[in-house]
Amino acid sequence: MQSNKPAVFLLLSVVGVVFFVLAMGQIGENKPKGLDASLGMVELGVLNEGYYPWEAEAKSLKKRLQDLSLPALTEEGTVLHTHQHLDIYINGEKIDVPSDIGINKEEGFISPIHTHDLSGVIHVESPTVEDFTLGQFFGVWGVRFNKDCIGAYCAGPDNSLKVYVNGEESKIDPDLIVLAPYQEIVIVYGSRTNTPSAIPASYDFGPNL
Repeated sequence: MQSNKPAVFLLLSVVGVVFFVLAMGQIGENKPKGLDASLGMVELGVLNEGYYPWEAEAKSLKKRLQDLSLPALTEEGTVLHTHQHLDIYINGEKIDVPSDIGINKEEGFISPIHTHDLSGVIHVESPTVEDFTLGQFFGVWGVRFNKDCIGAYCAGPDNSLKVYVNGEESKIDPDLIVLAPYQEIVIVYGSRTNTPSAIPASYDFGPNL
């Protein structure tokens, strides 16, 4: 009598592959839209991996928005409207977050995540309610940002890259930090001797934001 073991083994292998594919699909559904945590934002194509200052790059903005699954809006959205504040310290120096991140005035479109001035305030103004992330903001800005690097500044034996939200150090992949109303986000790169002694835990948004 011929053994059926090869056929049974083949059937079990096929079933295992099907379950693996379904499980991976379910995991992918739970990630913020437009992000792949395993690749990070470096895969978006044209990202600034150089040293500060980082300008608000608009020439390839539309392509980056497509890669991020973000729309190029003709006007600011009104369904979801929130604000966050971003501080960045590089080797002890507080650096500017540029105005007009996510805005292409020549072509007349705007990202749902953008800035208007040098205050460091991030504006989320979207026609739909969904989660937007810090990683997406840097993708819109056009600057490399992941758990190891911001621009050309990468963590190593002598320097660290840390992200704080409302005064608490974040332990998750910074790409995936969801932008929530009135957050104070602080990114700190440097050695122990040239990082801020006190991390801002809040920001005065004023009555108009």
